[in-house]
Amino acid sequence: MVEARVGASPLPTGFGMPVLAVTRDPRGGLWVGTYGEGIFRLRPGATAWEQVRHDTTGSSISWDFVHAFAFGPRGEIWYGTVGNGWGLSTDDGQTWTNWTFTQLGPQWQYVAPDGIVVRGDTVWVGTADGVQMTTDDGQHWMAFT
Repeated sequence: MVEARVGASPLPTGFGMPVLAVTRDPRGGLWVGTYGEGIFRLRPGATAWEQVRHDTTGSSISWDFVHAFAFGPRGEIWYGTVGNGWGLSTDDGQTWTNWTFTQLGPQWQYVAPDGIVVRGDTVWVGTADGVQMTTDDGQHWMAFT
């Protein structure tokens, strides 16, 4: 994880980064999606940023170009990428389940900017190829084209 002073760039170099999405979660935490640096998170009352990046563990985010966030009623955290699908964490961002090329094939990978919406137990993911919808945290998906 990368740490920085609040108000300072979360990158250790101090230089800026392209920001694609900024939102607050229901508890007041700040989430920043970036172009190439993954996700930065600032928890309420924290003085240090946390960085979430793609790695080879299989439980990380799918890649580091993030431009959509949504939060579910049971603490679910959803994110969407510019071209490698979307993901879900049900453990406060510690591990991620991803829907990428392996699960989606060549379609559905380009999530629209700010293209994830949660209403109750229903999640809608808007993509360049249509909309995917789930009511069970991604166990089953319905496609609308």
